[in-house]
Amino acid sequence: MWHNGRRIKATVASAIGFTTLCAIAFSVNCAQAQITPDTTLPNNSTVTLQGNTRVIEGGTSARGNLFHSFSEFSVPTGATAFFNNAPDIQNIISRVTGRSVSNIDGLIRANGAANLFLINPSGIIFGENASLNIGGSFVASTASSLKFADGFEFSATNPQTTSLLTISVPIGLQFGATPEPIVDRSITTNTSKKFVGLQVQPDKTLALIGGDIAIKGGNLTAPEGRIELGSIAGDGFVSLNPIDKGWSLGYIGVPNFGNIELSLGASVDTSGAGGGDIQVRGKRVALTDGSAIVSSTLEAKPGGTLTVVADDAVELTGTDPNRRTFSGLITKTFGSGRAGNMMISTGKLIAGDGAQIIASTSGAGSAGNLTVKASNSVELIGGISNTTILSTNVNRGATGAGGNLTLETGKLIVRDGAQIGAATFGAGSAGNLTVKASDSIELIGGRPNDPSTLATSVQRGATGTAGNLTLETGKLIVRDGAQIQTFTSGAGLGGNLTVKASDSVELIGSTPDHQHPSALLTNVQRGATGAGGNLTLETGKLIVRDGAAIDASTFGAGAGGNLSVKASNLVELIGGTPDGQILSGIYNAVDLGATGAGGNFSLETKQLVVRDGAAIDASTYGAGSAGNLTLKASDLVELIGATADGIPSALLTSVEPRATGAGGNLSLETSKLIVRNGAQITASTFGTGSAGSLTVKAADSVAVIGTTPDGQVGSILSTSVNSGATGAGGNLTLETGKLTVQNGAQIAAGTFGAGSSGNLAVNASDSVELIGTTPDNQHSSGLFTDVQPEATGAGGNLTLKTGKLTIQDGAQVVASTSGAGSAGTLVVKASSVQLSGTSADGKRPSLLTAQATSTGNAGDLSIETGQLNVENGAGVTVSSSQGQAGNLTVTAKDIRLNRGRLTAQTAITHGEEGANIKLQGLNFLLLRNNSLISAQASNNARGGNITIDADINRGFVVAPPLQNSDIIANATFGNGGNITINARQVFGLTQGQAIPGNKTNDIDASSQFNQPGTVTINTPDLDPSRGLVQLPTNVVDVSEQIANGCTPGSRQSQSSFIATGRGGLPISPNQPLQDTSVLSNWVRVAQKPVTSSNQVQVTPLLAKSARQIVEAQNWVVDGHGDVVLVAQAPQANPRSSWQASVFCPAF
Repeated sequence: MWHNGRRIKATVASAIGFTTLCAIAFSVNCAQAQITPDTTLPNNSTVTLQGNTRVIEGGTSARGNLFHSFSEFSVPTGATAFFNNAPDIQNIISRVTGRSVSNIDGLIRANGAANLFLINPSGIIFGENASLNIGGSFVASTASSLKFADGFEFSATNPQTTSLLTISVPIGLQFGATPEPIVDRSITTNTSKKFVGLQVQPDKTLALIGGDIAIKGGNLTAPEGRIELGSIAGDGFVSLNPIDKGWSLGYIGVPNFGNIELSLGASVDTSGAGGGDIQVRGKRVALTDGSAIVSSTLEAKPGGTLTVVADDAVELTGTDPNRRTFSGLITKTFGSGRAGNMMISTGKLIAGDGAQIIASTSGAGSAGNLTVKASNSVELIGGISNTTILSTNVNRGATGAGGNLTLETGKLIVRDGAQIGAATFGAGSAGNLTVKASDSIELIGGRPNDPSTLATSVQRGATGTAGNLTLETGKLIVRDGAQIQTFTSGAGLGGNLTVKASDSVELIGSTPDHQHPSALLTNVQRGATGAGGNLTLETGKLIVRDGAAIDASTFGAGAGGNLSVKASNLVELIGGTPDGQILSGIYNAVDLGATGAGGNFSLETKQLVVRDGAAIDASTYGAGSAGNLTLKASDLVELIGATADGIPSALLTSVEPRATGAGGNLSLETSKLIVRNGAQITASTFGTGSAGSLTVKAADSVAVIGTTPDGQVGSILSTSVNSGATGAGGNLTLETGKLTVQNGAQIAAGTFGAGSSGNLAVNASDSVELIGTTPDNQHSSGLFTDVQPEATGAGGNLTLKTGKLTIQDGAQVVASTSGAGSAGTLVVKASSVQLSGTSADGKRPSLLTAQATSTGNAGDLSIETGQLNVENGAGVTVSSSQGQAGNLTVTAKDIRLNRGRLTAQTAITHGEEGANIKLQGLNFLLLRNNSLISAQASNNARGGNITIDADINRGFVVAPPLQNSDIIANATFGNGGNITINARQVFGLTQGQAIPGNKTNDIDASSQFNQPGTVTINTPDLDPSRGLVQLPTNVVDVSEQIANGCTPGSRQSQSSFIATGRGGLPISPNQPLQDTSVLSNWVRVAQKPVTSSNQVQVTPLLAKSARQIVEAQNWVVDGHGDVVLVAQAPQANPRSSWQASVFCPAF
C-alpha cells in the first residue's frame, strides 16, 4: 500500500559503508553465477538444470529438517532456484561454505509450507529481480552457523559430516567476528502491480540477519506476517523463537550491532488484513530517499508491532526523487482492526527533510501507540517543501481513537517547521502526547505558515476529543515562531497542555514575517464548538520576550480553558516584535466573535516583571465572559514602560468594543508592587458587559511612578467604563503597607460611558504619598474616581485609609464628575494628612477634592485624622460649577492651614443647604498666610454652612493678625450661609466682609444680592470682638525671681528655685495656655453689648444669664497649688509658712 506503483532503480550508491560488498564486481547476468553443492553432508545435495530452473534435491533430512550445503549459491536474472523438498519437511536449512557472495536476481522456490534458511557468511545480495515463492518463512543470514536445541551447530565456516539424526528445532544464529552484509535491491511486483520485492506468504516471517543490512531501493513484504532486520557487528548469538507467524528473533546474546539502511525508496511492509510485526535491530538504522517501514491493518484483524532498536541512532531523511513519498515509519489501520503499536528505542533519533513517523487510523479501528525512547536526543528537522512529522492521528472519516505518543529522551530539538503531534480529523478522539526530556526541549523556527510544533488537536469538522499534551523537562526553549499547542477547530474538546520544566521556560520571538509568535497555546479556534483545554505551566523561571506568547483563548463557541502558571523564582515578560505587531504576553481571552466564556488565569511566582509593552491579558472581545486573572508573587511585581510607539506594559482584564460578555476580575497579591514609566494595571469595559474588579494586596509597598519617556502615557492602576460602554465599572481595592504615586502616575476608577464607575478603596497601614505631576504639568499624580465628559454613569466612591497621607507638588485625590453622572463620595481616614504645594508651574494645587465640573452632582468629602496640614497653595475642596456640591466634613484634633484652603462651592441647592463644611473634634485650628475656609454659592444657590466645633474646654481657633486668613460662607443671589464656631477661645478673627488683600482675618457670612447668614461663636465667657489675645513680649527670667535667704559661700551649697508647669509657660510654643494657667494683667472691663450688621450672635456656653465681669481684688492658691485670681479675699485662719527658715552659718 505504501509505494503505490513506484519503481526506483538501484543506481545510487548508499551513504552507508558496506566495504566488503563494494569490492565485489556484482552482476546478476554473470555466466559464472551458479548453485554448487559441496560434499559436507552425510547425504549431499544435488542440483539439476531444467531450462532456467535449478532443481535442488537430495540433502540430509532429520526430524522435519532438510539440510543443504553449497560451496556457492547464486541465482541469475530470470532464473529459478527450486528446492524440491518433500511435503513433510518443516525447515529447509541451506548453508554456503565457500567464500563467494550469494547473488540472487531470480526466484527462490520451495514446496509446501516449509521454512527456508539461507546462510552465507560471505554475504548475500538480492538483485532487482529477486523474488520468493515459498510456503513458509524465509531467513537469510550471514551468520557462521545455525544452532539447535540439542547443542548441534550447523556451521558454514566449519562444515562437518557429522550425523544429523539427532537434530531437532533450530534455536539461533551464531555469528563470527566479522559478519558480512546483506543487500536487497528487489523491486518485483505482484499481480496488482504493487512492488513487493522479496515476499513471503501471509502470516509468515521474512528475516535478513547479517552484518550491515542495506535495502537499496528494494522491497521486503510479509502480509500480516513478520519482518526481521538484524545487523550484527561481531561475535554474537541471535535466538530464533518459534511463533504463530514464523520466527521472532532475540538479541540478548549480541554485544555489538551494525548498521541498517533503507535508501532509494526502499520499503519494508507487513500490511494485510491485520498488520504484521516488524523488528529492526542495529547500531544505526537509517531510512533515506523516501524509504519506509510500514505495517497497515486493512480489515478487522489487529495490527502487529513495529519495533526499531538502534544503539547509536535512528535516522530518517528525505523523500524520493519525485517528492511523492517520504522516508517513514508507519503503523496504520484502514479497517475495524486496531493498528499496531510502534516502538523506537535508540541513543539518538533524527528525522528531517519531510520524513514522517506516524501511527494513525483511517477507519473504525483505533490507531496504535507510538513510543520513542532516545537516551541521548531526538531531533526533528523540517523539509524545504515537506513537513517532518512524528505523530499519531485520527484521519478524516475515521471513528477509531488515536493512539498515544510518548517520547522519552535527554534532549528534544524540533526545528525548521517539523511537527510532533496527536490529532483527530474525524469522530475518534485523538491520543495523548507525552514528552519527557531530562535535559531540554527546544523548538526553533518554522517554514512559511508551518511553524515547528508540538501539538494535540481537534481539526476542522472533527467531533472527536483532542488528547492531552504533557511536557516534562529541565529547560524548555521555544523560539523564532515555533509553537506548543492544544486546540480544537471542531466540535470536540481541546486537550490539556501541561508543561513542567524544573529549570526554566523561555519563549522567544516570532516567525521572520512577525505573523506568528513563539508560543504555548490552548485555543478554541473560530467556528469550533468544543471547549478548550487547560494550560498548566510549572517551572523555575519563565521568560517570554520579543513577541512570544502564552495563550489560552477562545475564538469560537467553546469555552476557553483555564491557564495556570507557577514559576518558583521568576516570570519575566519583555517587549514585542521589532515592528511592534505582536507583543509578548500571557493571554486568556475571549476573542472577537467568540461566544464561549474565557477560562480563569492564575500565576504564582516569586518575582513577576512585565516590561517594554508586554502584557498579561484576560479580556473578552465577544459575547463570552472573560475569566478571572489571579496573580501571586511572593516578593515583587514590577511593570515597566511601554513600546516605542507608546503601548504600555500591562496587566489587564477588559470588555472590548462590541463585546457583550462580562470582564473578569483581576487579583494581585505580592510583597512589593512597582508600576512605572507608563505601565498599567487595568480592569475596564468598552462594551455592554460589565468590567471586572481589580484587587491589589501588597504587604510591603505599592509604587506607581511616572510616564512613558514622551510623557504621553502615565503609569496607572485603574478600573474604567470607556467611551460608548454601557457596562458597569469594576471596583478597585488596594491594600498595602506603603503607597507611593508620583510624577504623573494615577490610581483611578472612572467612567466615560453610560455605565457607572466602580469604587476605589485604598488601605495603606503605614503611609500614602502622592507627589507631583506629569513633566508637562498637565496631569496630576493621585487617586481618582471620575465621571468623564459625555458620560452619564455615576462615579464611584473613593475611600482611603492609612497611617500618614502626604499629597504634594500638585498631586491630587479626586472624586469628580465632568458629565451628567453624579460623582462618588471621598472618605479619608488617616493618622495625619499633609497637603502641600502646587505643580511646578503653579497651576495645579495639591488637592483633596470631591467635585463636579458639569451638570452632575458632586459627592461628599469626609476626612478623619489626628492632624490635617494644608499649606503652600494646597486645598481640600468640594465643589460643583453647575450642580449640587457635596459636603466637606473634617474630624481632626489639629488643623493647620498655611496658605491652604478648605472650600466648598456650589451652583445649585437641592432641599437643604449645599456645600457645607464641618470641622469637628478640634483641639486646635490655625489659619495663616492667606488661608481660607470657604463655603460659597454661585447663581441662586444658598451659601453653604460652616461649622467649626472645637473642644469647648481646650479647643482654640487661631489666626495670626494681618495675614488675610478668612472664614467665608457667602452667596451671590442666594442667602449667605451660616457660620458657627464652638471653641474655648477664638484668637485673631473678627466678623467682617472678607475683601481680598485687606490683610484682616475675617468671618464673613454675607450675600452679594440677598440676605446674609448668621455668625455664631460659642465660647465659655469671651467676647470674640476682642480679637487675638496678645501675649507679653517681655519674657520673665524665672531664675531672677528666686528669693535668696543668704549670700552663698564656698562652704555652703547654693539654693535654687525654678518655677515651671502650672502658671508658667506652656510645654510647647504650639500648645495653647490652659484656662487655669493663664496669668493676665488686671483690667477693668466695660459692660458693652455686642452688635453687628451681620447679626453676629455670641452665646455664652455655661450660663443662662451673663455674669458681670469685675476686677480681681486678690489671689489665692487652690488645693492643686494653682494661683487663682478672685474678686474678694476669702476669710482664712493664719498658718505657718511652708518655707522653712534658712540657717546661714558663718563661713
